[in-house]
Amino acid sequence: MSFQIKLFLLFIVFLNFSCSKPSELGLTLVEQEQSDVVFTDSTQLILQTALSPAQSTLNTARVLVGEFDDPIFGKTTASVYMNFSLPSTNVSFPNASYDSLVLSLEFDTTGHYGNILNNPSTQSWEVYRIEETLELNTEYDSDATFAIGQVLNSSVRFSPNYTDSINIEEDGSAKRRAAQLRIRLDDAFGRELINPSDPTIYSSNENFKNFFKGVLIRPTAGANNNSLIRFRTEPANMDTRLTLYYTDSETNGTQVAKRYIFSAISDVETVLNIQHDYTTSDILDNNPTDTLVYLQGGDGVGVRVDLSAILNLGAISINKAELYVYPVDGDPTDFPIPSQLVCKYRRPDGSLDFVDDVYTSFSRLGTYELSGGLLNKADAHSIHYKMNISEYLQRVVKGEITDNSLYIQTVAVIDPSRVRLGNHKNNQNTSKLLLTYTKIQ
Repeated sequence: MSFQIKLFLLFIVFLNFSCSKPSELGLTLVEQEQSDVVFTDSTQLILQTALSPAQSTLNTARVLVGEFDDPIFGKTTASVYMNFSLPSTNVSFPNASYDSLVLSLEFDTTGHYGNILNNPSTQSWEVYRIEETLELNTEYDSDATFAIGQVLNSSVRFSPNYTDSINIEEDGSAKRRAAQLRIRLDDAFGRELINPSDPTIYSSNENFKNFFKGVLIRPTAGANNNSLIRFRTEPANMDTRLTLYYTDSETNGTQVAKRYIFSAISDVETVLNIQHDYTTSDILDNNPTDTLVYLQGGDGVGVRVDLSAILNLGAISINKAELYVYPVDGDPTDFPIPSQLVCKYRRPDGSLDFVDDVYTSFSRLGTYELSGGLLNKADAHSIHYKMNISEYLQRVVKGEITDNSLYIQTVAVIDPSRVRLGNHKNNQNTSKLLLTYTKIQ
């Protein structure tokens, strides 16, 4: 390539860069006189605890099941509805003898909450057959419920162990598999799958899911469960599945142990249901003398940050805006605080969406790196979360946002962790906004 061509390409790159929006994430200062640039860290912020609206749980790669009564945040109950698909159609079992039907759920390596972390005890769960269709690719929120019918197992008892792999008999030999919860389901239903009254249920996924709409897995009410447990449903090699075990008779009379796996990965729907009971908690009171605000995952509570004071600065252009919030809990072992927080804003319909800065960060890097929010523990005396909100704040000052507030939440619905943050009245852990802006004449 000639020098002239290289120079021309460099010029084009420079031209594209120079035309980019200077407000994006506050990474580039607009050209201005130095005297017009103002920095402040004293903008008034008003923080309150606010209930989080239910969010979509469409096809999440993780699911959460269990119940935990938090001494500060009240009771959280998590259940999951899930259906299954056929790995192949037109299957039949003409010479099969039924052995068992097992629902397996592969433990996640992280994301659990409650006593499972340090003192796991017996959990009591139950499994029901769903009687209402889970529509594929449908946006169901975390408060969705579906009609249930037949009890497939009402006495699931186990002590959770999410670290040790297990031996499972598969295809005539023992195989080492990832740590998982294995639940034997009703034998009468299993035999119905081996010898259905209507064999056309195996002719297509649609027919099969009309026949078997899926299962509800939930903690048994009043059983003193004390853990929220996370399971993996993706990628395709996960052990979250429904397996029909049977013995087949070969033409020579040999009996061969076999299995048929109903997939929980492709062409399926998974819907979380998460409920919070705050009647025994005072975290929603928001008393004028409070020095704390409360944040909890699983569509529990978030923190509303009122940014109305920014409008008192007049006509300005945001160069850089960084929001700092400080946990007062440190990072306790029993109640781990979130590893990351994220900023959202309220749409006119009441739902929450990520602020522009998050979308810009993902469009550039595919991560949250530019928008921030990671827990920073580099300095033991200043554990904090820092979030870049430059683009969003520019929309606020331009009057494009009807609710001049930010909503701080955990990144994902399936993150059950919680944290207490210092609010604007907390002398030691005061939340603050570091703002650099240009006054517009």
